Amino acid sequence: RESFDRKTLRLTSGVYVHDYIVTPIAGKLLLRNPELSVSMSVVEDRGRLDAAKEQRYDAAFYFCTPKESPYINYIPFFEDPLCVLCPADTPLPDRMLTPEDLDPAFEIRHTFPYSSMEKWYERFFPKEAACYETLATYIIIHTRLVEPRCWAFMPTSVSLMLMAQNPGKLTLRHVDPIPAVRYCYICLSRFYSRKDVIDKLLLCCREYLEERPLLKSLLPEDL
Repeated sequence: RESFDRKTLRLTSGVYVHDYIVTPIAGKLLLRNPELSVSMSVVEDRGRLDAAKEQRYDAAFYFCTPKESPYINYIPFFEDPLCVLCPADTPLPDRMLTPEDLDPAFEIRHTFPYSSMEKWYERFFPKEAACYETLATYIIIHTRLVEPRCWAFMPTSVSLMLMAQNPGKLTLRHVDPIPAVRYCYICLSRFYSRKDVIDKLLLCCREYLEERPLLKSLLPEDL
């Protein structure tokens, strides 16, 4: 069993979450606290409970519904609504979008595991309407957003990352009603007792959200 006075903080998440949440937060943590070291690993959501039980991480970031566990303390992190991601020159009205503003024939679509998405499509888009392209994963959608009329539903957090990686080429727009909202949680191992390190991590998490005002913070004020 590892000693709890070790200086390495073990962070984990699903594979894609590492790119736009774990990596920037770990970078902030190391910049502020050069005496610390951080290790990062990938454990997909379905394995997070087993990984916590086996003490394979100290803190993790997941978009999930919290499940009662004797090994994890959940802290709400942020709200992540789906938005419309599209080329910067896509001709859309300069206001909050409505479903009627979106042409389903130009949607780059992938499967979201949200029942509200199915209801949204059933309500606003006819089932027989064909989309522009269907992909197995959303992580490459930005490579298909070339035709200026194309668009895709994407989590706001992912859209912000893709816009930063492709400056001036993409933009995000909000639509009402929102098709779905997902929630990110910080999962803290109950085996890890370095509260001072966790406090430093949470400070960096708060700063992460301050730099991304489009993400609604769910962090309790008294943390």
